[in-house]
Amino acid sequence: MNAKLVYPVVFHKTEDKIPYFVEIPDLDVMTQGTTIQNAIEMARERICIKVIELEKEKSAIPKASDLSKVLTDDKNAFISLVDADIEAYKRSLENRCVKKNCTIPGWLNDEAEKAGINFSKVLQKGLKAELGINSN
Repeated sequence: MNAKLVYPVVFHKTEDKIPYFVEIPDLDVMTQGTTIQNAIEMARERICIKVIELEKEKSAIPKASDLSKVLTDDKNAFISLVDADIEAYKRSLENRCVKKNCTIPGWLNDEAEKAGINFSKVLQKGLKAELGINSN
């Protein structure tokens, strides 16, 4: 299977609290989003989740329809392509720990230990900040 997939997606603009209802017809799944950017992100994530489910079931991954063949009667909707990197999504879910050795001056180690600082937590927080990743 190709790690990157592209599917046509139907974005319906609604008056609901969450204003974008999203359909991915080839995968027979739906999601929603608070903004168009969020709706695209949610569609991308929903594609990844469905493809991973199908892989686990050893089911065929549907091929993407031609964009011109995807139709909607909703005048408040538009159709666009959304890409999804399945392998990157799988990696984002991976939570395994990797041991790394780090050398710091002895005085800094002594001060950090006195303060009860968790070295792993500080390193993770710093790496996330350096990479621009939200710390959750």
